[in-house]
Amino acid sequence: PKNCILFAMGKILKNGKVVIVLSGRFAGRKGVVVRSNDEGNKERPFSHVLVAGLERSPLRLARAMSKKRIARRSVVKPFIKFYNQNHVLPTRYALDEKKDEKKSKKTSKSVDLGKLLGASAFKNPQDLKAKKAKLLRRVRAYFEDRFKAGVNPWFFSKLHF
Repeated sequence: PKNCILFAMGKILKNGKVVIVLSGRFAGRKGVVVRSNDEGNKERPFSHVLVAGLERSPLRLARAMSKKRIARRSVVKPFIKFYNQNHVLPTRYALDEKKDEKKSKKTSKSVDLGKLLGASAFKNPQDLKAKKAKLLRRVRAYFEDRFKAGVNPWFFSKLHF
């Protein structure tokens, strides 16, 4: 038709969006979109996202536990991985830094996950492999700080399905 108006679909997988991984080793795990690429690039000629997520969630805590036991049970095991956009399920939730900053005064340093990992690490795939251990330590510290501050407790609970 001549008078047809086309609407562009809004971008769903934005930075900070919580997703569930659908395929691969981390299937069924929660993650956060760090970077999204809708067009693809030379290494990955398909639309993809970089996801930082929880391979192992922290365990339940109780007031009666000692500080040592709480510290042991608060440990998270993160992962960082590129995924095809078809292999992640976006949720309605997002880890919003600005809202969390107002809610929790315990976290003095509120850092965006994308800034924490740095943009230069994702330009070259060889650099990402070389720096992955360092990036995983940063992500672990970021997630543990958020868990201890009590920000987004639903993100750290295990998925039951």
